[in-house]
Amino acid sequence: MSARTSPVIAFGAAALGIAIYSVMDTLMKRLSIDSGAYSAVLWRSWVGVAITGALFLLRGGRWPGRHALTLHIARGATGGASVLLFFWGLARVPMAQSVALTFLAPLIALFLAAFTLGET
Repeated sequence: MSARTSPVIAFGAAALGIAIYSVMDTLMKRLSIDSGAYSAVLWRSWVGVAITGALFLLRGGRWPGRHALTLHIARGATGGASVLLFFWGLARVPMAQSVALTFLAPLIALFLAAFTLGET
């Protein structure tokens, strides 16, 4: 039987996640304006590699097999393209509109999944 999480802790975790994501959007907007979308995404990627690489090594992670690695590379390429386009647009759209689009993206993804994958 799992321990039940307090609603206050769950709400706090969700609020903290939204706050961190909003700060990241703001910082990336500034960086995209100052140095361009490509440079901003490159710096974001290096920071992500450093953080996740350290966690991977600390937890004693193993290198994935060939099939899994191929999937990770494909996911990384499509994710990288979407992030580059997102931050390019973020530098050209007012902050309130870009944050609103960020929160609408999961809803759009649901409809695209239904359309492209035939899901209901």
